[in-house]
Amino acid sequence: MSEELFLRLFGKSLTDVRDILSKDFNERDITSFLDCYFKTLLKIAETGEMSLFPGTISVLERLKNTRWKLALCTNVHTPFIDIYRRIFNLDRYFQSYYWADKDQEEIIPKEKMIKNILKEFNTNYAVMIGDRSIDINAAQKNDILTVGCLYGFGSREELKNADYLINSIEELPDLLFKISKSSPKIK
Repeated sequence: MSEELFLRLFGKSLTDVRDILSKDFNERDITSFLDCYFKTLLKIAETGEMSLFPGTISVLERLKNTRWKLALCTNVHTPFIDIYRRIFNLDRYFQSYYWADKDQEEIIPKEKMIKNILKEFNTNYAVMIGDRSIDINAAQKNDILTVGCLYGFGSREELKNADYLINSIEELPDLLFKISKSSPKIK
């Protein structure tokens, strides 16, 4: 499997990953690949070899001291969210978490995760920050603003429908301040 294909899978839902792989691989090979893929990522995460994008912690610190409530909405699965919360000390910043198998009965689509976050926070106003089209599409289905992250795994083409684009996470606080002052969707 090429590195290009491997990187294209990051941030995708498990359904999307299976669809992408099914074009070139049979079901047995896909299952074998996914088993190896998740075991490898879990090992990397458990050994602390993963890191956040540069500037993430300072941005989270800055946002923690504002009126913004932060929720993490991700396609990762339970073992990963547990490790990320622990090694990156995410509970200091995020008030809520929604991930793919949080329900454990079914895989939760990102659109539903966002709907649950809006309900939990008792609001219709939010901004989704993401680096994949799935993030942008799910947010738009919930009628909230979107910020596409060009420093992540998605391309400019993939993120073309985002309301805003940023090249670095360090641009986020100023953009959120601007949005909060000018957008009728944010009160």
